[in-house]
Amino acid sequence: MLKITLSLCLFVLMFAAYSDASLSSEKPPLIRPGLNKVGVVKEISVDHPQLKKSLKRVIAEKNTNIKIVKIIKATRQTINGYAYNVQFLAEEGGKQKTCNANYVVLFGKILGTQKQALRIRKFECK
Repeated sequence: MLKITLSLCLFVLMFAAYSDASLSSEKPPLIRPGLNKVGVVKEISVDHPQLKKSLKRVIAEKNTNIKIVKIIKATRQTINGYAYNVQFLAEEGGKQKTCNANYVVLFGKILGTQKQALRIRKFECK
């Protein structure tokens, strides 16, 4: 009886190990190629609506009187929000400048508002 019980336990363990191995080779349904994975820096379209909206908010929070002329290039990284690194042409007082902005739009909303928290890491125009 003991041999049968041990054999049955061994069979169950081997079957469970085989099942786990075969399942682990499949990709989870939420991770698909082409989607922005956590930590990966990805170039995004300069016409991306979230990019333009968040860049305007950065400029407003910096209290600058510049106007965006053209976004040259932008990258986005998914961390605890979206980390943007943006290079753009801006106009201030009739002069064009090249600007760089590095900021994070955090996931979630600021309590009592509909705004997402914004952390500006770097903002400079030359």
